[in-house]
Amino acid sequence: MRRHHPNLLAEDPNPTKNTSEKLEVKKPLVNTPVSRNLVSLLGKKYASNTERAKKITDKIARFIVKDLRPFSMVDSPEFRDMIACLDNRYQVPSRKTFSEIVIPKMYSDVKVKVQSSLREAEQVALTTDGWSSRATESYITITSTHIDKDWNICNFVLQTRMMPESHTGENVAEVLRNAVREWNLPIFYGFPPVVSDNAANMMKAGELLGNIHVNCYAHTLNLACQKCLAVKRLENILAKIRKIVAFFHRSNIAAALLKNTAESLSLPQHKLIMDVRTRWNSAYDMISRFLEMQVAIFATLKSKELGKERESELKSFHDDDFSVAEEVIQLLKPFKDITTLLCSEKSPTLSIILPLHNKLLDKLCEQIDDTPTVRSMKNIMFKDLKERYARIEHTLRIVSALDPRFKMLPFLSENERSAVFSDIVLEVCRVQNIIKVKREKENKDAELDDVEVLNEPPLPSLSSLSDSPAVSPVKKRVKAEDSSSTSCGDCMESVLHSF
Repeated sequence: MRRHHPNLLAEDPNPTKNTSEKLEVKKPLVNTPVSRNLVSLLGKKYASNTERAKKITDKIARFIVKDLRPFSMVDSPEFRDMIACLDNRYQVPSRKTFSEIVIPKMYSDVKVKVQSSLREAEQVALTTDGWSSRATESYITITSTHIDKDWNICNFVLQTRMMPESHTGENVAEVLRNAVREWNLPIFYGFPPVVSDNAANMMKAGELLGNIHVNCYAHTLNLACQKCLAVKRLENILAKIRKIVAFFHRSNIAAALLKNTAESLSLPQHKLIMDVRTRWNSAYDMISRFLEMQVAIFATLKSKELGKERESELKSFHDDDFSVAEEVIQLLKPFKDITTLLCSEKSPTLSIILPLHNKLLDKLCEQIDDTPTVRSMKNIMFKDLKERYARIEHTLRIVSALDPRFKMLPFLSENERSAVFSDIVLEVCRVQNIIKVKREKENKDAELDDVEVLNEPPLPSLSSLSDSPAVSPVKKRVKAEDSSSTSCGDCMESVLHSF
């Protein structure tokens, strides 16, 4: 009342008090002991161990980690001024505190949570790749994927470690083994499956590890498309487009004219895209954007403001260059869509490799009314893709059969489908034996530790199917694989019954 409503207090109902006392009431109380105590209390900095200080520090650390910000950001005067404006009682720790204490502790806490999630996984798949930083330092990154108890897909970046030694297959395999030991990954079914690119050292590492090794299908498509982009006619067209795109990237005047011209022609005001040699889809994007802005580009190059020296670049284009470019875009569009589809982390993609692979091979075999350039591109990609997955085709067939979308395996013959479903039944038996051994071991450990273990429902076995007449042919096949009495219908019926 004294601070905010002095006038109300000044209206004293007692008329006997003199005027000097009333005037004293109206004076602000800044210099009183009580007000000085409040100011000193409000101006006191938070201690580093208070909950408020810890919470703000944690939020700043998360911001640094999530946005990949440098530690030096916390020493910026502007950053500290912003934090002081938000809460002047909080004192921002130094960059050394963040780099040596706060974020390492955050890493340890997250690592405990990740390990807890991995312990609940029955099987874990790994993805790895080597790369070099801008400082020419070599690193290798390992990520994991598994399904939790609620059937949600969990993805973690387990580690990114420096690898100064040579990236040979033996060294890469040793790094993967150390990662499995460090994170205590489950190995009940053997070494975790590994996904990598098609590099020779990764192929060698997969052989040394001795379990399922799958080459990244997006990288496989990248290699095939990179080879087809080297067709001489297409390479010349790319060089012409690249030269014009580079000019618009260098010239601010040309870029502004292009934007105005596109607006006057009711075209999207998009910037031209320059391709990157190591990514084929950037060449696809460059051609697509060039064809989209073709009219605006040519109108801009013919403008008087740019001079006549650009007319020679226009004359270098022939009429059939644009038709070839449009056919190339039409040919590569399925590859672009598949590459985008494979970038998903929310759904498994291994089961779609073989159906998509066979569909692409069938499309590449079609050469109706194709120009020589497109025909050459199809032949190159077909030869490169045909034998890519012959090594693990059997595994991919089983995975596709377990996917409800492709369970009928329409890209296989009748005999091949029959063999796949029979192999699935055999695999169920093998996994059942592994789980049985695992359960027996857990029961023994539980008896020793006096801990109750929840019994899981047993998987169906071939022995339990012996009473069904529809399963008997499969049972005979399990006992003697060379038996020819098993039909596709019997295998299909038995597998569905067993699952």
